[in-house]
Amino acid sequence: MTSLRGAPLLARLKADFEHLPFPAFMIGVEDDGFRFLAINPPFEAATGKSASQLEGHRPEDCLHPDIVAQILPFYRTCRDKARPVSFSITLDTAPQAYAWRAALTPLLGRDSAVIALHGQAVDISEDYQALGHAARIIAGEARAREQLQILMSDTMADLSRALREARALTSDLHGELAGNEDADATLDRLRRLVGAADGAVRQADVLNAGTLGHGLHSAVPLDLLCADLCQSLDPEDRLRISYGEERITANPALVHVCLRALLVDAVQTARRWVEIEAMPVSEGLVRLRLRDDRAAPGRDRDPALVQLSSVLARHGGGVETAHDTRWHISDAIFPGTMAGHAHVPALQQIAL
Repeated sequence: MTSLRGAPLLARLKADFEHLPFPAFMIGVEDDGFRFLAINPPFEAATGKSASQLEGHRPEDCLHPDIVAQILPFYRTCRDKARPVSFSITLDTAPQAYAWRAALTPLLGRDSAVIALHGQAVDISEDYQALGHAARIIAGEARAREQLQILMSDTMADLSRALREARALTSDLHGELAGNEDADATLDRLRRLVGAADGAVRQADVLNAGTLGHGLHSAVPLDLLCADLCQSLDPEDRLRISYGEERITANPALVHVCLRALLVDAVQTARRWVEIEAMPVSEGLVRLRLRDDRAAPGRDRDPALVQLSSVLARHGGGVETAHDTRWHISDAIFPGTMAGHAHVPALQQIAL
């Protein structure tokens, strides 16, 4: 063991140290690190560590590695800068985790060198638990809000599609019943009602979509999300839809809405297959890509994709599409991250 510097002075301090009414400890500064010199009874009671377990031992030899990793940087700062340091830490000790706010004060020898660190602590376990409880409540509210956003988006998409079909049907009937004044009047009224309802649905969808870029991010398993949406959008398994097992860290409601919008468009036009994958674009953005074998686009861009693109643009993303004789690609770019994946180029940089 390397000898402690200033041992006589530390021995005198230890006698007074024992009687402090709050958790306190003394750390000796050695040539090769630190060593517990003393802990007082309140420290033993608070942490469940006895004096015999700590005194005379290095932190690395008597504490959990996770705790050592937290405290040693503060010990070094206090020693190297010879100034007080404060920090918060949670100690995983029996019978339960103990959170405290600690302060370190350097003790100087005759040559002004730091010979020891005096530490004292305040129990903040109740505050720590209260913060954890509040965080769980906030997270629960965020998840409920995300589920509501998903429900609203799905409902708006289903209603909008049904209303478009109703509008097309009224147009067909209007042609077949041309000359029947009563039928024409009824169909005109029905068409106006459908148009008004469609406008209300789109307005509600815009209001809902405007909040999608906000909210807490969490891990979203792409395979589970794809399986749910594919079962809903292609219940008869008309298409061969393949997807990977990537995990996206983003607002779950936003990922759901992006994937649904791309899938609705693909399922309506693909002939045999659809491929789905996700990859990071740049720092803080993720690209969700659908490739399918649809024929050359012969219709206007899906209104849902146009609206989604405007929403994503406010968060640095958007919707991109490309097409050639082999396949069609639709991308949705939105805020999020993916660990362990290389960045990919934009569509305009891909040789189709």
